Amino acid sequence: MKHFELTDTVFESRVSFNKVEVQTILIHLVNFGKLAYFDELKIKSLKRFKCIDIKNANEWRHTFRQIKQEFQKTDNKIDYNRFRSYELAAYYKELKWNTNFKDWFILSATKLATGFDHSWRRALIFCLIAGLLFYSLFYFSENYNYQFSLDKSKEFAAGYFRFLLVTDFYNPLSNGREYIQNDGWNHIISWFIFIFGKIVIAFGIYEMIQAFRKFKA
Repeated sequence: MKHFELTDTVFESRVSFNKVEVQTILIHLVNFGKLAYFDELKIKSLKRFKCIDIKNANEWRHTFRQIKQEFQKTDNKIDYNRFRSYELAAYYKELKWNTNFKDWFILSATKLATGFDHSWRRALIFCLIAGLLFYSLFYFSENYNYQFSLDKSKEFAAGYFRFLLVTDFYNPLSNGREYIQNDGWNHIISWFIFIFGKIVIAFGIYEMIQAFRKFKA
């Protein structure tokens, strides 16, 4: 089926759309008096959400929301989470950073960290890459007078893994428990990179935990 559309319709009894495969779908002003089943509904045009743009994002979002609510009624957590991710993706397409910066920023961070489908693998990669980026900036801010050499690769790697520990606020370049110095502009910059990097890593870890919990009640 190429396009499936329900508008201005009232269903007084149970209805099933199980295993329906469509290219696009629109549900608008529909009242499901009893349960509606959309199990294993496949929308082929949703690959990477290319079919959703700013013009039709609102229609898609309301369609996804209504289907998601029906999954919630039937306690279908798997498809509920799938359509929740679709709804978030559609809402993100609607947003403009200069009109709703708060929601745009939160969803942008979520998209970057885990994607709207809350992938723990993506969150793990995000933590490792973000940690490496901020640690590299920190490392070179602390050693801006020295040239990097392969002889220091072990020191760099050891500091990197220590930097990933969000509860460790000691200098990752130190062998002991020493704080970063606070004299001079270069150390102030180092502190800023250090703290902001820890926040980003902590956010990635939080998103990864949420990804593992997405099927919880």
